[in-house]
Amino acid sequence: MGNTAVHSESKKKYRKPSITLLICFLIASLIWIFGYFSKDYTVKLNYTVTCSGLPLQKEHARLSDSVMTLVFKTSGFNFLNSKYSPKNRTINLPVYHLIQHKKQNRYNYIFTQNELNQYLKSIGFYENEFVEIESPETLTIYLK
Repeated sequence: MGNTAVHSESKKKYRKPSITLLICFLIASLIWIFGYFSKDYTVKLNYTVTCSGLPLQKEHARLSDSVMTLVFKTSGFNFLNSKYSPKNRTINLPVYHLIQHKKQNRYNYIFTQNELNQYLKSIGFYENEFVEIESPETLTIYLK
């Protein structure tokens, strides 16, 4: 009987260090996650492009590229925001507004990266997080 009491005490001694080790591991993991996500990152994300606000007498708009790759720079915690989720990655281009300053054309309008970058920054697209459009080099809108 005396032997059983000694054996049960030794089991209790092994449980405490394992719980302590688990708690230390959990704390270290939380510190690592906080440090990892608090850094600034530059990320490239694909956005689907759509058109709205067509000029009068135009029923349809077709794009040369339906996807744009955009560059963002912000902290890792911000990238967890739902605005960066794949279902929210859409850019709606108001055609009538964009073509007002272009040379008059009936069927197609070509926009450079620089023109589209300026437009997105002028409307406050993702405020200071948006850096630039990486691709395509140009975007053509075909009107029908």
